Amino acid sequence: MYSEVWRCESARWSIAMGASERELFTVLAGRCRVHDAQGGYEEVGAGEGLYFPSCFAGEFKVLEHLTNTYMITE
Repeated sequence: MYSEVWRCESARWSIAMGASERELFTVLAGRCRVHDAQGGYEEVGAGEGLYFPSCFAGEFKVLEHLTNTYMITE
């Protein structure tokens, strides 16, 4: 398991969780949107979080300067 505080300006990239990976993140400031491989998406802001199950695939987009915490387990 590992975790940290993470910061990022506007950006966009693909994400893919491995078969044994899981991630939970909580937005402290800013806003982001996560699109799944099926075309759905969730947008979260300060005080909200998302969970990525194993084998999740999609795209992560930072909409506003983002500060969040995350924890990944393997």
